[in-house]
Amino acid sequence: MRRKKQKLRKKTAPRSPRSWFLLVIDNEPIRRRALHEYQKIEKNVIRLRGDIEVFETRDRPEFHRWEATVFGPLLSEIREIESALAEKQHLLQAVEEEAFFSNCSRKAAYRTVMARLTNPAQFEGEDAEPSGGEDAADDEGRGEKMFGASNLPPDFDFQEYDRLSAAGKRSFRASYEEIAMLFEAMTGNPAPDLDEVLARERPGGPRPEPPPRKGPAKFAPPPRPEDERIKVLYRQLARQLHPDTNPNHGWRERELWHEVQSAYQSRDLERLEAVAARIEMGLHGASTTLPVHMLHRLARDLHSALQGLKKQIRQARNQTAWNFSARTEELPGLEKQRRQGLEADRKRAGAELARLTAALDALATKVDSPKKSRPPRPIPQDDPRQMDFF
Repeated sequence: MRRKKQKLRKKTAPRSPRSWFLLVIDNEPIRRRALHEYQKIEKNVIRLRGDIEVFETRDRPEFHRWEATVFGPLLSEIREIESALAEKQHLLQAVEEEAFFSNCSRKAAYRTVMARLTNPAQFEGEDAEPSGGEDAADDEGRGEKMFGASNLPPDFDFQEYDRLSAAGKRSFRASYEEIAMLFEAMTGNPAPDLDEVLARERPGGPRPEPPPRKGPAKFAPPPRPEDERIKVLYRQLARQLHPDTNPNHGWRERELWHEVQSAYQSRDLERLEAVAARIEMGLHGASTTLPVHMLHRLARDLHSALQGLKKQIRQARNQTAWNFSARTEELPGLEKQRRQGLEADRKRAGAELARLTAALDALATKVDSPKKSRPPRPIPQDDPRQMDFF
């Protein structure tokens, strides 16, 4: 009788649950890649910064000097027309607002606005509403207090308020502050302080409680471990970047200085370390002491700054002064093009000024013309009102 062959199982050593493996990773390729990305973005930032600085300090001033020399009288005329146009627009807007808020005709609104301009002392003590009368007085007193006749809620009882617990008073104060925020948003006037209102409107009772003071120092949050590091790093960066101690204070130093101030106010240690890393890389090149995550953080910050610089460059390219210092050979054609543009601006502003002047003159003519009395309408012969009733 044959015996079945038993399968031989491969014996393996039992794995210990406490065995550990050490895996060594060479992060130098990752560091080189992150450093290359940072240097590439920084190179573009420096190039765009240089272009903007040339535009702001050289191209634009030279263009304005050339424009004032060639088109001086034309520019003065355009400025005078624009000044008169702004005055007419302001006057017409005042008439429209007067007619809207007073619910009157444009003729009456024009009369009120002109009277206010010619005799401002007469309207000095009146409300902004031009209608006057009882409605204006009601409007003047309606917006001063939060709850109509008082700055406290209706049926407010000081005795009940004094009997409230500390938690109840805090809840009432929170509700009052919410209503005060709505009051300021709706009226545009500052809301009165609750403690001052209680002291002013309390009818001879006990003195109001003083405003809650801040808790003692022992209840303050404990200092964080990185606070001392933030102070030390801020002093170090301030000595390096302060305008008084740094004679070569260019755009890069100004940008880093503002970044340091913002990071210190928000107590952001990582941002301060990022600024210190940018300074170190600018002084010593590719630093091997910076961690990889810091290099990635610097690359992200520079990338966001690069996007803002690209937007500024696009806006600057749309201006006539862009690259003006290198366009000396194109001045005749540029002069012709600029003159056509200024002439078009003068024509457009003059047409708008004429339109507004005609509108205001029409209103003035209606106000000055005497009111004509209409003759009575004749009654038809077959009208029943012609019949005599006895």
